[in-house]
Amino acid sequence: MNIKKNKKLIIAVCLLLGLAAGTVWVYKQSQSVTSELVAGYDIRPFNAERDTDFIKQQNYDNWYLLHATPEYDLDFMLEKSSPYAWEPRTYGKLKTVVLFDEGKPAGFVNYYTRGKEGVIFLLSVDKNARGKGFGKALFGYAVEGLKKQGAKILKVSVRSENEQAQRVYRGAGFSIETSDDGFHFYRLDV
Repeated sequence: MNIKKNKKLIIAVCLLLGLAAGTVWVYKQSQSVTSELVAGYDIRPFNAERDTDFIKQQNYDNWYLLHATPEYDLDFMLEKSSPYAWEPRTYGKLKTVVLFDEGKPAGFVNYYTRGKEGVIFLLSVDKNARGKGFGKALFGYAVEGLKKQGAKILKVSVRSENEQAQRVYRGAGFSIETSDDGFHFYRLDV
């Protein structure tokens, strides 16, 4: 009888250890778009003098993928650190960082919070720097930045045909919340 009790206890302990290991694994997977991705890359806060021309060129080169409307005011975004002129509550809240590879700008991302909602606004990697994981690194940086700012819901939108970006978003645990007019709107509750 004592042997049966010991077997049950051993089985219960093994199940609990397995559950704990599984929980740790799930947590580690949810963190996969975080800091280890930016190791080796130099990600710097936006500096107007150094970065404006690069960001403008990325916007012009990738306008279709980055913007839903042709009326978007890029100069306003850079000057006011805000995604939109029509949304004063976001003035000064847009954080922009630039990823440098071997001393040259290779991509950028910007993001902001609106209450408990965090929005990854624009993400672009230079066409000559693609395929190196820079988009994933910038995305992970933005996700972590929004979490540190207290965001509980993360959102990002993408053109429906941009499958490469969507793979990054899905890999980070985001799922499509809605789709409209050629865009998918992804969401992650954190």
